[in-house]
Amino acid sequence: MDLNIDPRQSVPIYAQVVEQVRSLVLSGGLKPGDRMPSVRDLAASERINRNTVAKAYSALESDGILETRRGEGTFVASLPDRRQQEAHAQLVERFVERVLAEGAGLGLTADELANRIAKARRAPQRAASPAGDAS
Repeated sequence: MDLNIDPRQSVPIYAQVVEQVRSLVLSGGLKPGDRMPSVRDLAASERINRNTVAKAYSALESDGILETRRGEGTFVASLPDRRQQEAHAQLVERFVERVLAEGAGLGLTADELANRIAKARRAPQRAASPAGDAS
């Protein structure tokens, strides 16, 4: 499992772990029953404190995303459809909040962002061409 942890972000590291694991589960990158790395292994691979990983795993267990089986390890839990839909809605809401915060940092209002998104959706899709293509 490869996470993208950035200690320079204003978001606490444990929250980054929680959000990225949740996103991997909801996108299908991690499937129910998949074994998670141990706290020690994930901390070592991401170069973060073990207590930070333990806190993230605990939060994910509280949310029903992960389950710990005594003597076996930590696994991705099976989410009921309703619970999965709620978790997905929360993930989308947090994404929108991040976009709004980034836009505000650039001096854009929510309406300006909405207009730019609408404009981008109306723009014709351009076919990607390899760099240096002399078509």
